[in-house]
Amino acid sequence: MAFTVTVLAWSTVEFQSQLEAKNELSNAMDAIKRGTDYFIKAHPQPDVLYGEDGDAEAAAAFAAASVAFKPSNPTYICN
Repeated sequence: MAFTVTVLAWSTVEFQSQLEAKNELSNAMDAIKRGTDYFIKAHPQPDVLYGEDGDAEAAAAFAAASVAFKPSNPTYICN
């Protein structure tokens, strides 16, 4: 799931103008937010993340999502 959120976020950043032109940007952002909301709930306190052992992909998902959300909602993940 984290890999999917990462790829979706970077794709949204890369193809933002095309998504806007087809009125699909909000759908892409909603899909990213659904995944990152799940990861936020799995991160109940600093230095605690409930997930698969040995997989640091959640950090990449958060990083990519923060770039995708920066123009429209910079406080969602960036703070």
